[in-house]
Amino acid sequence: YINNAIYYSGVEESIEYIKKNFAAPLSLSEVAKNVNLSENYFNLLFKKYTSLTMKKYQQKIRCQEACALLENTNMTIEAICEAVGYIDIKQFFYIFKRVMGVPPGVYRKETAPKNLSKEL
Repeated sequence: YINNAIYYSGVEESIEYIKKNFAAPLSLSEVAKNVNLSENYFNLLFKKYTSLTMKKYQQKIRCQEACALLENTNMTIEAICEAVGYIDIKQFFYIFKRVMGVPPGVYRKETAPKNLSKEL
């Protein structure tokens, strides 16, 4: 039995890596290799540590970044889609709605400060 706790620092390191590179097309093998763990073992530890797969975690981070841009900028939704790493706007809308519960445009209307929403 190997104590998983010694490997959680690798998971924490990978979380920081994902946060810094959230817009890049990261693969499980790339991130696992970055922390010197096998893909399968890394996947198991990551899910145990975060309760999410790496892909879902990256989607969550991308949506959080999109929320910040929707709330604080006048960027178009298409520009935000690209800025957070999505090429396909339909995929962005689908994932954003699944993660946040509402489409990006509705999110912006509900959360944008009055001074930004007047300019939209």
